[in-house]
Amino acid sequence: MNTTNTNAASFSRDLAQVLASDDQSALLHDLVVSEDPPAGAWSRHTPPQSPLGRVGFPGVLSLVRGEVYTLDRHARLVEQVVRRRRWLPWLYEGRGPGLAVRRTIGHNLWQAEVVLIGRRRPGLALLQLQRPAGVALTLERIEAGLRLRWAGRWDVVIDISSPTVPLQISDDPAALKRQFQGFEDVTLNDTHVQWHWDHSGSVWLGARFEQTVTVRLAVVKPEQALPAPRSTTAMARGERKRWVSFFRDHVPALETDDPVLRDTWHFAWQVIWANRCQGGTPLHPHPFVSPARLHYASQWWWDEAFHTLVLRHLRGIGDAVYEPLANFFKAQAPDGAIPGFLNFGLDGDAEAMARASAKAMPMQPAVIGLVMDLLREKPGWPTSPQRLRALYEPLRRWGEWNLGPARDIDRDGLSEYDVWHNTSGDQSPRWDGQKVDPNHAMADPMRPTEAVDHNVWLSLLWENLAAMADALGASDDAEAHRQRAARTMQLIDERMWDETDGFYYDIDGQTHRKIRVKTPYGFMPLLSKHARADRVDRLVQEHLLNPATFWCRWPLPSVSLDHPAFDPVNMWRGPTWVNVNWMVIEGLLRQGYDEPARQLARRTVEMVGPRYEGGRRVRSPRIWEWYHPHTGEPLGNCQYGWTSLVVDLILRGLAGPVEVESAERSGQGAV
Repeated sequence: MNTTNTNAASFSRDLAQVLASDDQSALLHDLVVSEDPPAGAWSRHTPPQSPLGRVGFPGVLSLVRGEVYTLDRHARLVEQVVRRRRWLPWLYEGRGPGLAVRRTIGHNLWQAEVVLIGRRRPGLALLQLQRPAGVALTLERIEAGLRLRWAGRWDVVIDISSPTVPLQISDDPAALKRQFQGFEDVTLNDTHVQWHWDHSGSVWLGARFEQTVTVRLAVVKPEQALPAPRSTTAMARGERKRWVSFFRDHVPALETDDPVLRDTWHFAWQVIWANRCQGGTPLHPHPFVSPARLHYASQWWWDEAFHTLVLRHLRGIGDAVYEPLANFFKAQAPDGAIPGFLNFGLDGDAEAMARASAKAMPMQPAVIGLVMDLLREKPGWPTSPQRLRALYEPLRRWGEWNLGPARDIDRDGLSEYDVWHNTSGDQSPRWDGQKVDPNHAMADPMRPTEAVDHNVWLSLLWENLAAMADALGASDDAEAHRQRAARTMQLIDERMWDETDGFYYDIDGQTHRKIRVKTPYGFMPLLSKHARADRVDRLVQEHLLNPATFWCRWPLPSVSLDHPAFDPVNMWRGPTWVNVNWMVIEGLLRQGYDEPARQLARRTVEMVGPRYEGGRRVRSPRIWEWYHPHTGEPLGNCQYGWTSLVVDLILRGLAGPVEVESAERSGQGAV
């Protein structure tokens, strides 16, 4: 008997059993994504569904809708819809009264196969193409579809198998439908289509077919040949092999009888790895993890910090866990500012793009300071002095920028937020009274505000910079960094603590008045070794575990329950966030409050996890952006990267007893 093949087949079956789902759909691989957002995605608004779903080369081109029509015996249009769905990371299957759909994905390649069911009849596949404003895409007809060229760097090719007549392009889908019905009064003008594409970035592609049609979207370098056509079954088989290999060879093995832990573990790992991109533009020479591929295709500074906390647990990850951060260091401005995000869809010179990104959004949340604490433990600092210095120097410059004239206007040693979109909770009531104009957009300025969270994280950053300086033999610098870390926490204690309320508040950067809005960010001092035990106890007993403020069914709400502006569904104005919970759990553990930490970890995993009734799973895990603190309803973006932090809670045994094979014991090779 071939034991290896038998075990691999068994592993594949087990993985499919856990990850199979009929209540969500997403296929993600490198630069191409396909997704049917579940009901409620992005603040309770669901994008329109269609048989082919939504497909994209994120930030550059989207197939917004893929509709399928047939004609009845009176030549009337019948729109074919999908009623039942089944999802796996490597295959989507949908079925309706008149059609069956199978979709799969590969490296920079998406493919959908549509089969009409019933009597033999012609069909019409309609695809809506949309490019974002500001992205230049030249449109060129090819034999069976379209080629769209982006900035001479990538070609996006859409081809359709075996159309019965030449493909038609129009800015108006009604014209293509009318033509399909046999009306002869429809005139399609390529010149008009080109004008509409250049000015609105939207066109419709129509393909008539008999019984079966296959649609592909491929992303290739201009000099590369298109991948050879393969059947949908063969493509799905290859993608399944990739996922089986990832879980078998790189994800620590989980042994548990708890279906909530098991399901949440697998879905979270699938989300974080599916959101991983292999670079691909001048701003992204290194791989990175997108927060949510269809909605946030670019790379974000503080999201990426959380992503590294999950990826560090992969077998053999080593120094590669730091690679995504190198994209930001490459884009760092001369004064030390780091862009809040690196826009994947930007055209032009890399250096100019980096400067534009840093100026437009120098997002400040310094959570990397906390993250470095855990990266230092596992996988450890980079193994060579050269690579360690490549990490140390950009972070040192960024730390100094945060305490320079640009971010410490009153020069008192505490860093300030000055644009509410650049904070750790852009729509939070924390900023309502600080906005220069409450009616303007998120990118508008606010009064300089010294935030508890940001400064605690900066203190932790200086502690880690001290450790790196020691490793590099710079003992004087290390001592200076430690003094700065301690001084920052001293200022937080002196200026942000309110003895009457027993809570840490943000303060106005000019008047130093306290902004009396309680949020979980007031618990961030728990993360510091300089935290005072008496104040820690008040934070935990009077506030965190208080059902009237934070300890609700699914804690921790992003604003205290008793605040007048509390809103359980609106972004940062009340919902629960996994990344915030994770930080508070870490703080509780550091201060010796193990039992509250475990309770919060368990509730967090259960909130994200599946729902079972009578031993049967009736809802898959929801790795979403935020959650209703009373009902646990998932909200915001689905397939959200930092919510995969539940992996860390499970791996460390905080959400319940599990056995996990460690990366150190496994002996597996690098990812």
